[in-house]
Amino acid sequence: MPSTESIDPPAHTAHDAVVLRIQTRQSPYLDVFYNHHTVRMTVDSGATGNMIRLSTATRLGCNITTSSQSVSQADGSSQLHVVGETRLSFTRADKSFSFEGLVVENLDVEVLAGTPFMEKNDIAVRPAKGQIILGDNTIYTYGAHHSTLTSTTARLVTVLRAPPRNATVWPGEFLEITLPDDTPTDAEYALEPRTDAPSARRVKPSAVWPPPGIVTSIAGRIRIPNLTSEPRSLKRNEHFCQVRQLFEPSNVTTTSPARAFPSTDTLHSANVSLDPDSLLPSDIKAKFKALHHEYDQVFDANIEGYNGHVGPFEARVNMGPVEPPQRKGRLPQYAHFASRNAPPCEDEACQICSFVKQLGDSVVRRSSIQDVIDGNERLPFTSRSAWLAIQSECPDLRRTHSHLKQGTRPSKKVTNIKDVKRYLGVATIAKDGLLVVKRETPLSPSRECIIVPRRVLDGVLTALHIQLCHPSTHQLKMATKRYLFALDLEKAIVRVSQACHHCASLRTSSKARIEQSSCDPPDAIGVSFAADVIRRSRQFILIVRECVTSYTTSLLLTNEQHSTLRDALIRLCVQMRPLDGESLILEPHPDLA
Repeated sequence: MPSTESIDPPAHTAHDAVVLRIQTRQSPYLDVFYNHHTVRMTVDSGATGNMIRLSTATRLGCNITTSSQSVSQADGSSQLHVVGETRLSFTRADKSFSFEGLVVENLDVEVLAGTPFMEKNDIAVRPAKGQIILGDNTIYTYGAHHSTLTSTTARLVTVLRAPPRNATVWPGEFLEITLPDDTPTDAEYALEPRTDAPSARRVKPSAVWPPPGIVTSIAGRIRIPNLTSEPRSLKRNEHFCQVRQLFEPSNVTTTSPARAFPSTDTLHSANVSLDPDSLLPSDIKAKFKALHHEYDQVFDANIEGYNGHVGPFEARVNMGPVEPPQRKGRLPQYAHFASRNAPPCEDEACQICSFVKQLGDSVVRRSSIQDVIDGNERLPFTSRSAWLAIQSECPDLRRTHSHLKQGTRPSKKVTNIKDVKRYLGVATIAKDGLLVVKRETPLSPSRECIIVPRRVLDGVLTALHIQLCHPSTHQLKMATKRYLFALDLEKAIVRVSQACHHCASLRTSSKARIEQSSCDPPDAIGVSFAADVIRRSRQFILIVRECVTSYTTSLLLTNEQHSTLRDALIRLCVQMRPLDGESLILEPHPDLA
């Protein structure tokens, strides 16, 4: 997005024009430390993820792990190249900030801290005051709102003092020094060593530590690293270096008074840009110019009847695709519309279009599964050069090929290579180096079946199942065994056929189970019941269920005596009276008599 600035319009008369532009503000940021490196984190509450630039991650020396995630810009089509993901811990003052994000290339900021970062570290943003608020009510300011200390002390240089105890800075470590309270907290300083310090008297001037350089203070603290190969020892309260704040001169531009030129009577429509790309014919362009000249007063900035209160009426017409502005880290809502309303593709080499065309033409097939079984057509996916490359990527087949080539066998003590031992029992090496299994068929020459690794077996069978128009399990097994060999091939074929949604929708479902009984079904509701006693946690629970409606009632019993069970059955069944038919008749069991 081009940079714009806000201009507050002064008082205008009825003939003055007002120029209003879109206001832009600096994004909230937070300066933090990572070891001795200073990093500026851009806080974006609209970003749905955390990201860090690849060059920044390389400079910080952080560990990058591979990631399969993808990141889209706000236009929904521009993809950011994701290198991996990383986990870091930044510090500012005495507070630590945990960061987990993706490492991408060509990010416009060093670190983009999105909503996950703000939620995990309990951070809120107040742009009106330029404040970043933490969960413990700690407030950091940024940008033009950053507080500047006013002090009457004129400092030319600030001498830094070592800690109150003897300290040793090992190679790769750093020393953190707190600046005085009246110095700017977040600023850049020029660092230079003091050659009169006790630690610098016995070393060469070129080996004095710390070397001259530029350091950045964060929250009133600076970190001085030891980038040499030797440890540096400092005595307590030693004045070993000094810093001076960098001065940035302001750009003062002088404007010369405008020269007065004689006014010329020109048409107001002369400033109209007509057909800048030369797309219109000459006759249509001439008609447009004549129309502009006829209504020239419309293009007058001081047109009568309009006081210019909201500025001039200006419009810009783009002849071409117009894309909305991008927003960092947020997926736009119009991405769903673009995915469902893709523009027509006219590229003949497009793989997606070729796949769709091939799938559409596959309705009328020249070969069927029966042709493959009869040997009239060859099974797809049987290229020997392709399978040779696939077998070289399988560790079990590589070991099998090595044993067959050297004439050796694995040790009997090795028990975790069952597949290798099974391959060695049937596999041979073909002339082109491919592992095959020779299969003898009556009244036909021997056939070499290509060995398929386990990790690609399901994918190959699924592709064959779809391309051969969903054959049955037996048909796919007969066609596959003519050209391919794999361990547990039949189980894999059954597994692939059962996982096919198309075949599952056509599979006949079993009928409802009918319970077999020696008695006739009841004629009405509330006539036939089933009862049982459940023993659980030293309790006796009587369950009574009506056989037609499955209406169930229960009652707790003290024991299982016949008198107790009889009274409980009467109590539960007395409420269940049939609407029509015979009344309920309780016939006690012989065991309860």
